[in-house]
Order: sequence, then C-alpha cells, then structure tokens
Amino acid sequence: MTNEEAKKICDDYITNILNINQMRPTKEDMKQAMNISKEQAEAFGIVIKAFDKEIPMKVQIEKWKDTECPNGCGHVFSETYGDGYFSIQTMPNRCPCCGQVLDWGNTKEDE
Repeated sequence: MTNEEAKKICDDYITNILNINQMRPTKEDMKQAMNISKEQAEAFGIVIKAFDKEIPMKVQIEKWKDTECPNGCGHVFSETYGDGYFSIQTMPNRCPCCGQVLDWGNTKEDE
C-alpha cells in the first residue's frame, strides 16, 4: 500500500464516521463522532497532519522565479544572482522549515 492509498483510506474513514463532506474535521467533531477523549482526538489530528508531510510534493522550478516549498511554509530553495536568474544549490529530500518530503522530479541528481 502506498502512502497516498493509506491517507485516502484514513480520510475516507474519518469522513464516513463523521458523515460530513470535509476531509479535515475539527478535533471536537472527531471526539463526538468516535466517542474518544479530547487528547485522543488531538493526537489523531496530529498524526494525520504529520502523515500528510510524508507524501512527496512536487517542487515547481522556474529559472526566473524563487523556488519555494510546495507545502506553503514559505521556505525558499533558490538563490538569485541579481540579474533575475535564480538557481538552486541544494535539493534536500525534506524541507528544512516544515519537514515536507519533496519530489524534485528529473532535476535531482542521483545520489
């Protein structure tokens, strides 16, 4: 089973239990629907959020624009030379700011 498949199963499970049309229920919704403690509901929410970061997100690279974390944390991977051209010196597997697993596609060199 892939991470994407596992996440979909978890999301579907939560949605079916809560009988709502949103993929990210509140902690209070989870507590009421599953009859669990507030601490358990909070832990479940944290686990789902952390698991989301384990599914690689594709990094969009453009020569004339900053290359930022696709998770939206604002981390910038590119550097500018002052002439409008941006280059990327390192292509980490994870964002150093938020921990998102990154997919650099064909741009990442084999290690």
